[in-house]
Amino acid sequence: MIRARKAEDKEGRKRTILGAARSIWENVPSFDAFNMADVAERAGFAKGTVYIYFATKEALLLELLREALIEWLDVINARLEQGGVWSPKRVAHLLSETLDVRPPLIHLLALMSSILEANVPEEQTLQFKLFLRDRVAVTGVHIEKRLPFLLPGEGARVLVLCHALVTGLWPMASPPPVVKKVLERPDLAVFCVDFAKDLESALYTLLLGMSSTRSA
Repeated sequence: MIRARKAEDKEGRKRTILGAARSIWENVPSFDAFNMADVAERAGFAKGTVYIYFATKEALLLELLREALIEWLDVINARLEQGGVWSPKRVAHLLSETLDVRPPLIHLLALMSSILEANVPEEQTLQFKLFLRDRVAVTGVHIEKRLPFLLPGEGARVLVLCHALVTGLWPMASPPPVVKKVLERPDLAVFCVDFAKDLESALYTLLLGMSSTRSA
């Protein structure tokens, strides 16, 4: 009983730290501004306690990303489970719409490959990838049921490519103030990116391309 209670206490402290980190990240989703000292203060713990559970801020943010992905993919699954044969346009809209209302998740996805996964121990990266593989596979099957032209495994691939698009589009859609000011020039409009609109368009084009290869 004592050991079980200690395990519960440990999990409780971990949840408190994650809750504090989530609150901070949702208000200021900036990697540079996010720091462990603020998380410790918000959680009501000493800074050293936070490091017992998460060795680096990258490790903490990767765990936040895992939880945010679970929430997002659960929403996608629920919508796709409504049944029927969907159009590529409807699936593209679903993915872009549900991402657009989750800026904290988008920002973490943009950081995932280049910063978060690259700065945690190999074992943690492996465990995260295994988690992501399994969750993406489940949602991928739901996508394949709604888009019958997709082959087994291609639904998951759509989600992987969606992530690649997010990684590229999000920084361009959220430029630093100096770049945003420069892009106000009409002759530079070609460089302006509307995240939700352009993500949906790119996903729609991707799905149309996958569909056309089946009918060719």
